[in-house]
Amino acid sequence: MKTPPTTFYQKGTCVDKQVTAEKEPLYQKLKKTGNPQAAVQTALTLLRHHSPKEAAKVLGISTRWAYVLKKRAEENNYSPLACLGKRGPKSPMPTRTPRHIEEVVVDLAKKTNLGPRRLGIHLQACGIFLSPFTIRNILRRYHFRCKLR
Repeated sequence: MKTPPTTFYQKGTCVDKQVTAEKEPLYQKLKKTGNPQAAVQTALTLLRHHSPKEAAKVLGISTRWAYVLKKRAEENNYSPLACLGKRGPKSPMPTRTPRHIEEVVVDLAKKTNLGPRRLGIHLQACGIFLSPFTIRNILRRYHFRCKLR
């Protein structure tokens, strides 16, 4: 004969069997320790000996992320640093202004000390048609500010 589960009340919520506190996943706890390699190292150790599904369950991460970690680990011979590294986009921004035009904009800005609007007018005379907002973004990217006269 089964006994019905006992219930406890904590702060107005009913919980079966026992009062459970919010448990943080193991992976997140390891990330918060201050050593970013700890979480990845643990994940890689688990992934070597268990399936990604089992490792994901133990670590409290998604199965998809476990598969991504396993793929990165296999590509880089199970190096935790390689799995940790941030990856840029697969291809650089396709609509970004070409570098040689950016250099022309910055050089002209240094010589003339003009703002984006007036620089745009001067660049049009050279046959380069850029929006003042694009010119502003280029100057920001190169940390260039017009000096007040």
